[in-house]
Amino acid sequence: MSRWSQSTKKTSYLREMLAHQYSLYGALGSAAAASVLAIPLGIGPALIPLLAYGASTTIAALFVPGSAKFREAVDRRKRGEAREAARSQSIGEIKKRVGDEHHNWGVYSRMIERRDALRAAAALRENAITDQDVDRLDDATVDYLGLWLGRVAIYERNQAFSEPALLARIEQLAAEIEATEHPENKRRLIKARSDLVGLVKRRQEMHTRDAAAEATMLSMSDTFDEVYQRVMANPTSEDVVQAELRSAVDRLDVEEELDHVLYGEVEALLGNSSSASGRSEGGS
Repeated sequence: MSRWSQSTKKTSYLREMLAHQYSLYGALGSAAAASVLAIPLGIGPALIPLLAYGASTTIAALFVPGSAKFREAVDRRKRGEAREAARSQSIGEIKKRVGDEHHNWGVYSRMIERRDALRAAAALRENAITDQDVDRLDDATVDYLGLWLGRVAIYERNQAFSEPALLARIEQLAAEIEATEHPENKRRLIKARSDLVGLVKRRQEMHTRDAAAEATMLSMSDTFDEVYQRVMANPTSEDVVQAELRSAVDRLDVEEELDHVLYGEVEALLGNSSSASGRSEGGS
């Protein structure tokens, strides 16, 4: 599951079973049957469908929530919902900051086209790619947006400060430290200089993170094309093709450290965006 769309909410499989459409249809059907029976036969016989529904639901509750197949179906749906929520938020934030004309949108659209074609191929059940593989590819499209949004966050942070100005201020503080004799004032100046040195260091580290994110995004796009071409050229489920596809899909996993740092940048960006929106609504 993409780190950009992971959910920390714990799933209640019993609640999912009760909210399933089959369970809802059963409740509506038993209620309708009870209504029909109540007219000619009275309340007593009308309760029979309701009691039958309650008994069947109780029995189902003992087995269905613990079923591996049911849990996997629920988990997959939950992952899909979280993925689409993360996708929608990322697209909205990116468009708000870079517009609709950035060349990365073309790359992202091609990845989505490849994903849709591969999902259609996986549905045939006669090829080397599975639904789980396509889900991982879909996760990678969200990773792509997350990395891009992380790069946007880094750019905005860089625009907020001038590195030459910071370096000049550090030199100025060093001179003031040398000229200051009062211990408390010297301590404050030393701390201020240390904070600015740390800020410059973090900004320089962000430059390397940005370069790594850019390279990862390019690799993702290339790997999507590779998987697509391999599946379309070798639609059968040969072991060699499967191994090659698994290797290619594995390469789409974003490095944990890189993802963690950029995720923090995205969180800060979205937090600032929410705060600004709140202030705007409060002032309107």
